[in-house]
Amino acid sequence: MALEKDDDMSTGLNETPRKIIPRWRDSEIAATTGELEPLAHQLKPRIPSHNELAPRKHDWRANRSVAFATDLISAGLVTGDKHDSDVEEAVEFLLEQDLATESSARRLAEFLAEGETGGCIDIAGPAGDEGFKESSRHQIQIFKRRVRNNPRNAIAWVDMARHYAVLGADKKALRSITNGLALAPDNRFVLRSAARFYVHNNDPEKAYDVLRRSAGTRMDPWLRAAEIAVGGMVGKTPPRLGRTKKSLRYGASDPGHISELASAVATFELDHGANKSARRLFDLGLVQPTENAVAQADWAQTQLPGISLDEHHFALPRTYEANATEHFERLDFERCIKECELWLSDEPFSSRPLELKTFLSLVVFEDFDEAISSATRGLVSNPDNFLLWNNMAIALAESGNVEGAKTQFETIRETDLGFWDRTCWLGTNGLLAFRSNNEQRGREYYQQAAGNAELQSENQLAALALFYWAGEEMLANENETADQIAERADDLAGETPRTAIKLAKRRFLNLKHRSTTR
Repeated sequence: MALEKDDDMSTGLNETPRKIIPRWRDSEIAATTGELEPLAHQLKPRIPSHNELAPRKHDWRANRSVAFATDLISAGLVTGDKHDSDVEEAVEFLLEQDLATESSARRLAEFLAEGETGGCIDIAGPAGDEGFKESSRHQIQIFKRRVRNNPRNAIAWVDMARHYAVLGADKKALRSITNGLALAPDNRFVLRSAARFYVHNNDPEKAYDVLRRSAGTRMDPWLRAAEIAVGGMVGKTPPRLGRTKKSLRYGASDPGHISELASAVATFELDHGANKSARRLFDLGLVQPTENAVAQADWAQTQLPGISLDEHHFALPRTYEANATEHFERLDFERCIKECELWLSDEPFSSRPLELKTFLSLVVFEDFDEAISSATRGLVSNPDNFLLWNNMAIALAESGNVEGAKTQFETIRETDLGFWDRTCWLGTNGLLAFRSNNEQRGREYYQQAAGNAELQSENQLAALALFYWAGEEMLANENETADQIAERADDLAGETPRTAIKLAKRRFLNLKHRSTTR
């Protein structure tokens, strides 16, 4: 069954607490956020300037090619500097090229040419689109030249690691990160980027160890925030928590520097039932927030009403994740897709925007080719991501390629899955059995998925499985059985079902309508 389940978003059914894990951006983009500023400097909200595009503009002028044009306008999109003359020239250049209409470079150019009211940019691209790979390979060559000229350039090593991560070359990314850490073991940007890489590489223990061992973590609120957030992933109680809360209480640092630290401590307090303290700390983190702090507060407000989160917070630069979540909950799915694509441009190695995008492509838009394309894009950087494999298998089955779906899905090892993923795995096996004309086996899978969820008191997850089961019964012309299963799903969903449940129910009702009008 299709599921948008993400530890770091409130839009899925998984209740695992979101952690304010550091973002990992290109160092030039990170500089626009204030993250690299010394603590002695008071942070002010910054609007990205033309100067921050200077290296890419220089490369574009010297090498007028599709790769360099795409790199420049991608950077302009992320920094918000879309009307820079060089960016506009690069857009015109791409539109004049004989590019396939489905290429990501052309869609990116068309998106900027059409403006905010135009269509949604599809950064993910179709399965055969090599645009994002070409861009990262180009950047790797640039950083290789930089480290050859200056092998002690720790920032260049970390920036290069990020592009290796985009390509799924995790061993090369690890080598580059290791070099960066060896050269600058206490550098804020290097440490936070390394922590994000290790989390991406499914090694949060290593991320925590790197942060804990650094001398800089004790005094730097940006590093303390990362230590507390990553520590929460591995069950560690924050060291020096009392001292940290005291420093936050008495305003020892500029609010821009402590935004993520306040949010990290607030999350710890929320996890341990200290709601009053959590609310105060979330509000403190929103005085001059990073976009990550906005996303964290947006997640928390579903459990902790009264956080001072306003519309202006969602208008801050790079608030793509928070806006994707908000638009999902408001059922504005076209805008949600757009924010996912912008989020992907900001964190091109991340699976999370593509998990949400594939879910919407499957369940809302029934654009199965797009779901396959987005899952394929995500699996380059995240080859072991269960949800992307799951959603690809469903999209293949919905497209009529049931045998291909089964072949893909059989590569997943059930023993590697936790409770949520295994429940999803059972449901998808149910769908594949129905589509293989083995309805009885399909019923057994769905019954097991829903039953296991109920045994764990996960009634909304059980309802989700039942609505998908009801849909398969409807497709099999077992209309009375389908209605009975859907009625049971309604009972389990309760009066306030999550958005994913509403969408599964809507899908069932659409199938029912089509059945009655055949």
